[in-house]
Amino acid sequence: MRIYLVPGRFLSCLGPLLLLGAASVASASLSSGNMTPLAEDEMAGVTGAGLAIAAHNFRFQAAPTSYIWVTGRQPGPAAAAAGWQRGDLFYYGTAWTGGQTGAGTGTTFHQPGMAGGSCDQSEALRCPIGVQGVPSFASVMNPYVFRVYEYPGVDYQGTFREGSDMPSVMELIGPSKTDNWRWSFWGEIEVGRTGNDLTNRSHDGAGLLKSQTLIHGSPTTKDGKPAVIRYLRTQQGTMADPSQNGSFGIIYESALSGDFRFSVGQNTDDRDGKGIVPFFNDSEGFYFHDVDAYIPIGRMHYQTLQIEPSGTTGDFILRLTPIAPQSGQSQDMLAFRMIYNEFYCGSANGADCATQTITTADGNSVSKISNPNLETQGYIRWGDFSDPNRFTARDNGISFRNNADVVTQHLGVSRIEGLRIQSMTLTTLGAGGL
Repeated sequence: MRIYLVPGRFLSCLGPLLLLGAASVASASLSSGNMTPLAEDEMAGVTGAGLAIAAHNFRFQAAPTSYIWVTGRQPGPAAAAAGWQRGDLFYYGTAWTGGQTGAGTGTTFHQPGMAGGSCDQSEALRCPIGVQGVPSFASVMNPYVFRVYEYPGVDYQGTFREGSDMPSVMELIGPSKTDNWRWSFWGEIEVGRTGNDLTNRSHDGAGLLKSQTLIHGSPTTKDGKPAVIRYLRTQQGTMADPSQNGSFGIIYESALSGDFRFSVGQNTDDRDGKGIVPFFNDSEGFYFHDVDAYIPIGRMHYQTLQIEPSGTTGDFILRLTPIAPQSGQSQDMLAFRMIYNEFYCGSANGADCATQTITTADGNSVSKISNPNLETQGYIRWGDFSDPNRFTARDNGISFRNNADVVTQHLGVSRIEGLRIQSMTLTTLGAGGL
């Protein structure tokens, strides 16, 4: 991966920088990305309980030709014989700006006032960049919190750890409510490139597809679940492999709500050269309206996301450690049951694992946990399900629009409920090693 950035714009007014547990902290109004160090007497009151950051009028915008290049590899002989080609990805002009709509609120990847620099500002997904900042990116009363903390919970061996025996985690917790923002970039998918020369901006006859991606929303769910990421050292051994040494683990609770648009339509066809900023059409694209998603990946303290190498060609394995024992292994079933009880019911001793019988839509009788653990139960909802008469409304669900802003296909609304990940393994298989 290569990153080339041209200074764009980074404006933020950070509210009081709060040190949790400190007796007092002087407030400072910060702008243009600058930060003011705390004096020694201010640091003396810090307890180490964490750092909270509040920000308003936040705006980040890279230059439209700044890029992140995810470099590909030439396929090996077997892959080339099967028709595989090298693929490269370029992400340009990343912007994180205000989500306001109305006159004077949005622009394109070109400068306002120039040809191709204007867009319809009546809808949030028309303009990829807001000209204003995010008013309440994180309020003083609902900030980002970065801290090292200890939580009680069940470990890999099924032991409930509390008090002085609690493992420590380093965590970043997002706010539970923010103003809407726009996150956008435009990109290129290049297939068939023959070299890595950074000065060679032509694509040497390779296939090239330009696109833009826009998200208008918030890093929270509709009911206020924040995004959370935690880092920790896993405990000695796991249910699947008791002999395993402790490792670096990640737990991630993904939260997102809002609207999404992916588009490739352009107003002109004369800007297809490598690295040339296109004039994207402001209505064409693949739309997802009223998205609400919560995906918990990992659970303290018995399931984490881990990364390990695969082979010698640069591939890697992304593994979410299983909560179930591997087949044929002798396990302490009481400990195993405690983990399952916590994962599904939120109580290691099974006190909340009562079930009830329900009848499904097809007439079958099944058992259902009466009070499931909602912290481990994810969901993805594409569209608002509250009114069946709006399942195919223009501003709801999943749809396609053409350059004339006509909905050519509406797929309705869709959802995945009760999403729990017991285990997961993703292995990259680069064609360069084949």
